[in-house]
Amino acid sequence: SLLNTMYPNYLDNKLPEINITPKKVYEKKRAHFLKGPIPMHWLIAAANLPGKALHIANALWFWSGIKKSTTFNLPLNTIRDMGVSRQTCYTQLKAMKKAGLLSIKARKGKKPEVTLIVDQ
Repeated sequence: SLLNTMYPNYLDNKLPEINITPKKVYEKKRAHFLKGPIPMHWLIAAANLPGKALHIANALWFWSGIKKSTTFNLPLNTIRDMGVSRQTCYTQLKAMKKAGLLSIKARKGKKPEVTLIVDQ
């Protein structure tokens, strides 16, 4: 059938994977992980926020480990990989900012700069 020709593994319920995160992040042949330590009070606060705040928190800490800094540009591709839309992301970032987990510096025409606040 045409469907089986387009997606040979369709009957096995396996569709081709689409990776939308920049290749340079995943090019290294080692496994990726969250770099710690991540303050438990920070994760608990993010987990207790409604919606997908914990998904975004994981993406932010992953990016923080890659950048080796708690201040970096918002990693929208990594957040999309976590299953969070851009609109949801910005809504959740506002809630995380209100909870004192991070600060956001808006920059016209660029991705916002995020700083994780770990001193509490």
